[in-house]
Amino acid sequence: MKIIKLNIVVVLLFNQISYAQRQANIWYFGDHAGIDFNSGIPHAITDGQTYFSYNHAEGSAAICDSTGALLFYSNGEKVWNKLHSVMPNGNNLSGSFSSSQAALIVPAPGGGDSLFYLFTPDGFFPEDTPYTGLRYSVINMCAAGGLGDVLPQTKNVLLQDSCLEKIVVVKHANGTDYWVIVHKVFTNNFYSYLISSNGISLGSLSSIGSIHSSYWGTLGQMKISPDGSHLELLCGNGSSLLELFDLDITTGLLSNFINLSPSSCAPYGVSFSPDNTKLYISYSGVAIPYCRISQFDLNAGGGNPDSIRNSETVIFGSANALSQAGMQLGPDGKIYLVPFTSLQHLSVINYPNLKGSACMFADTVISLLGRTVNYTLPGTIDSYNFTNRISPCPTDDISDLQNEFSIQLSPNPVKNTLVVSSWFAINTCEFYNVHGEKINAISQRTANYKQRIEIEVSALAPGMYFVKITTEKGIVVKKFIKV
Repeated sequence: MKIIKLNIVVVLLFNQISYAQRQANIWYFGDHAGIDFNSGIPHAITDGQTYFSYNHAEGSAAICDSTGALLFYSNGEKVWNKLHSVMPNGNNLSGSFSSSQAALIVPAPGGGDSLFYLFTPDGFFPEDTPYTGLRYSVINMCAAGGLGDVLPQTKNVLLQDSCLEKIVVVKHANGTDYWVIVHKVFTNNFYSYLISSNGISLGSLSSIGSIHSSYWGTLGQMKISPDGSHLELLCGNGSSLLELFDLDITTGLLSNFINLSPSSCAPYGVSFSPDNTKLYISYSGVAIPYCRISQFDLNAGGGNPDSIRNSETVIFGSANALSQAGMQLGPDGKIYLVPFTSLQHLSVINYPNLKGSACMFADTVISLLGRTVNYTLPGTIDSYNFTNRISPCPTDDISDLQNEFSIQLSPNPVKNTLVVSSWFAINTCEFYNVHGEKINAISQRTANYKQRIEIEVSALAPGMYFVKITTEKGIVVKKFIKV
């Protein structure tokens, strides 16, 4: 008993630590459903704009600033600002509301807390949906008066031609950059993309685990443990793949594949405990032992694969399946789940670090006030170390970017020399960082009344910048570049 009490104290301490990271404090999902964690006790909110279509809705993502104030959210097809209006250029994203993990938001390293990547993986609904691939869009939270804008020149940028309905993000070992990891359709290939101040690049490829041989096998979640040491991928709806890997957050490579696949039922939801020692899986289906939630002990037998497999403990079972029971670790250190038996509530694992029934699973305990969740909950970075703060937007509204076709900047991204071309003579060309601070050493390297200017930018640190251009015709254009 004393040991259990001590463990609970440790869990509560974790809750207090994780609560200080407020960037994941507001969730929107399902049919206009939401949860707000800012008071310390999660309560339902109903002002979100995520929606059902064909009686169907799955993944979403949302992000707040460091105070817990909402910035924006997305279902992979649209992106809404904090006033719940679609952002400029925020329609027609290439993702799918029917993707298990339809969207994921990552602060741009070097982006000054105002620039974010919004990633959208493939979605397969119906089964013959054409591939849209893994894509990203860049969102500038200093645009539109601080409400945000999807930058038109970096919208739906293709990274990979196809991927499963799963995407995960984890901090790089350097504490600044991020890894975005996806799995390619009909292969056993994991692609780890590095996000740094230099942009996005393919960091590593891991060919490991099962070959995913079915469209429907794309269904289900993939998660990384909060410390970045493990990755769990599962596929449901007939495939019944349940696969655990070690992850190296320095290289992005996966290793030490362990097959935990069940003999019956389809896995869908997955989450790790905050202390990285427990793995939770939800299964749906009508075969014995029906729908269930299982816990695996990742330390069993010192991490021996057979011991981990044999450590499976069913913490909840039901003969009724109304949902796929997606999971998400909350900012309070609890794991929240879509219930099997009610789509107008959430279930919770109160102490997920503890073994077996001591984790205290509670079914249908949070009312959604009449709103409905279907398959799953919003995806976040489970370490909650997002690092984005309140965005220090420029005072002169340098962020009000204009897509003025008469002025061109190339190349973009630029390494050494930026060429500014205009139909009209250029009076001034000024550079600003993402905080709105003028880069005087660069802005002085301009000449009056020229229609083509070459500007040396090799001295600039890698990152995002705004260029403010004025012409003899009084045109003022503000464009975004990446160095």
